Amino acid sequence: MYDVTREELVAAVEAEDREWLSTDDIHPYKSRVPQTKGNTVSFPKITKFNTYLLNHYGAEIVEEINGLLYDGELAAICGVDGFYSQQLTHDRCRIDPRMTFWRVNKYEFTADLVVYLKANAYNDDYSGLQSFTLYVSLDFCIDDRMTYKFDRVSLKQPERDRIKLDDYLIPVLGMREVNAAAEDLLFEYMPEALHDYKLLDPFKLAKKMGFTTKPRAYSTGLTAKSK
Repeated sequence: MYDVTREELVAAVEAEDREWLSTDDIHPYKSRVPQTKGNTVSFPKITKFNTYLLNHYGAEIVEEINGLLYDGELAAICGVDGFYSQQLTHDRCRIDPRMTFWRVNKYEFTADLVVYLKANAYNDDYSGLQSFTLYVSLDFCIDDRMTYKFDRVSLKQPERDRIKLDDYLIPVLGMREVNAAAEDLLFEYMPEALHDYKLLDPFKLAKKMGFTTKPRAYSTGLTAKSK
């Protein structure tokens, strides 16, 4: 057994946090334990996913598009015979920070990006600098590790029949979607409550869904802040 001082323990925890924050493939929403000091609880700051995506995958996305350029696929997508440029720099291949996210299932979602492209292209009747607007779709999985793959690159904006997510990957639901989801849930777990809402018991519903409810005593002497 080794004797560890409090200072050594704190230093080890801080070193682990620094390593976690500096890792490129960290999970954007891995739970971090809130820290309590006196009557103050400090919660971790949650980053918008579009900011996370640009910071961690922006360069990779540009390189993927450069790969399409090198293979000749980008010319076919843009409807030109070819490009004089051999490589696109960040100023000629700019990712719009405004993105759209769509839910696939519990762990997977699709990100639709707009990429503004400027390149020297040529075809039968024209050659020179041209501008293109590319719609890039990425399929993400955020189960144990963050992974993604290119779904499609096109000049046409995709149409989605899915639940839209906000910048924090929270579903954006209207009242109609909320009511439909609630009815589906009751139909599966407590169908009798569909005809008489007086029969709706939240504790019984939670038990049928596999949850355990426990009473909690809350203290009013704490304040919260984000760090």
